[in-house]
Amino acid sequence: MRLIVANAVEVSPDKQGRVLVPAGLQEAAGLSGTVLVSGNLDRVELWNPATYSEDVREPVDDLGNFVHRLFG
Repeated sequence: MRLIVANAVEVSPDKQGRVLVPAGLQEAAGLSGTVLVSGNLDRVELWNPATYSEDVREPVDDLGNFVHRLFG
């Protein structure tokens, strides 16, 4: 985990609210062209859309049970 966090950078939005993702992070995440923006609690995640579809979108067989377990 330390290795991942050690490569984190803090960026500030420009006057139009855009954020420049450093080239090294773009390359490491496979970001080019279209980028998927996903909210994760108090964070924003940037994904290569193909990677997101393959790795993150695992089917939930019983959505009602999942929501109940998640929120009680």
